[in-house]
Amino acid sequence: MSSTDPCPACSWTSERQRCCSYESRIKLFYEASDRGVWSLGSKLVLKDRGPNSFPTCEVQTTQFVQEKTSITVPTFVDSWEEDGHTLILMKRIPGEPLSSAWPKLSIAEKENIAQQTAENLLQLRDIHSDKIQGIGGRPVYSNFLFPNRKGYGFPHGPLATDDELWGEMEKSLHEDMSEAARIRLRSRMPPATPYTFTHGDLTNVNIMVHNGSLTGIIDWEHSGYYPVWWGVCLYLGSR
Repeated sequence: MSSTDPCPACSWTSERQRCCSYESRIKLFYEASDRGVWSLGSKLVLKDRGPNSFPTCEVQTTQFVQEKTSITVPTFVDSWEEDGHTLILMKRIPGEPLSSAWPKLSIAEKENIAQQTAENLLQLRDIHSDKIQGIGGRPVYSNFLFPNRKGYGFPHGPLATDDELWGEMEKSLHEDMSEAARIRLRSRMPPATPYTFTHGDLTNVNIMVHNGSLTGIIDWEHSGYYPVWWGVCLYLGSR
């Protein structure tokens, strides 16, 4: 890229930078596929989801969690559609991701955060549905439960029985697993009910902490009603 070529994210050029002492407080701090997340100073965060991202009801889902539980989640300022993009403006939860803080925490602080996170998640265990689905009867988007080499963006559900669930899960197994192994796996799959509200992507980057305490849980875009055992599988898979 030459000095006159604009940055595709912010349109700034190195030539303009040399001619100006301006230093932006707006920073791109996460990007994946055609999605980006910007910090707007220290108070706000802007999510920009491009037209190739899977559909999201993150605002509605997060507000649902806010209404049904005492879990601290992001507060939304505004959201809108523009040129095929979905833009979501929200207040920043204080602190830093647990992934960054972990090496600096004492044993007591780690145990405290673990206890607080468990207490938060227990609140979700009482929220049930008669189907595997997103909020408002929407499908769920989970490349973890339904692996797909093409990535995210494939809707699943609503699904009302274990056989329907297995039918969707099995689609991704044909290339990697023998028929005998698939039969054995199906016979050992535990019942999926009660379909339980689950974060869907609860890794240490989505747990916010400060001064040795939990400050909130972010990124609820993958959330929905999943098999009762799915939250445990996600935890074990992320270790």
